[in-house]
Amino acid sequence: MRFFGTWCVASFLIARAASIDDVESLVQQSPTQAPSEDAFAFLNRVEQMEYKVKTAWQEKREKDIDDFEHAARKRYRAEVAVHEQNQQKKAARRDERKRNKAAEAAKTEERKRRREEEMQRQEHQAQK
Repeated sequence: MRFFGTWCVASFLIARAASIDDVESLVQQSPTQAPSEDAFAFLNRVEQMEYKVKTAWQEKREKDIDDFEHAARKRYRAEVAVHEQNQQKKAARRDERKRNKAAEAAKTEERKRRREEEMQRQEHQAQK
């Protein structure tokens, strides 16, 4: 839509640049009469302006696409970084739980060993 609007404005400005007499003379020419040099010059200017507008629009579109792709890659890298951070946090919590469980198991084994020693000591004293 922007391209069409720009093209309309460019056409209007070119037509406005030509004098009213030139436009009237172009309109009043009969169809059998060969077009004048002014008509070709006017059409040439319109085509040049149309080409410039179209080229500018294509360049802007390519730049917009490149910018979008760059932004998309940047967002993806940020999402991957967040995901990796979350994975590291989960791994740290998992390791902490394993360490706590191992420490609790070691404490339990130590209590069992002490209880066994105490029972053996009591049995040994009972035998004396």
